[in-house]
Amino acid sequence: MANDASSIPTAIAAAPGPNAADVAAASQMAPADRQAMIEGMVASLAEKLKASPDDAEGWARLIRSYMVLGRRADAETALADARKALAGDAAKLAAVEAVATEFQLAKGAP
Repeated sequence: MANDASSIPTAIAAAPGPNAADVAAASQMAPADRQAMIEGMVASLAEKLKASPDDAEGWARLIRSYMVLGRRADAETALADARKALAGDAAKLAAVEAVATEFQLAKGAP
């Protein structure tokens, strides 16, 4: 996927954080400013997951966001971290694995 900042607000609109007004305002920003805002939101999510690593929905959003940003290596690292953090909860892990499958990321160890 291309590093297309204009597609990010749509990709993460369902996530807690920016509301419709925030997304509309972002669409009026200069591309570099919008990209910086998006990168900041993704970095914030990554930090929140360090504090609450059992958040499967958060891991899924982070992986998806990295892929939309064209940061596959970061998505793969986040996936590995999520697999470790969620190893004891099959249902939560399944949600993350669904995103991994969606983006054709590496399968975990059997």
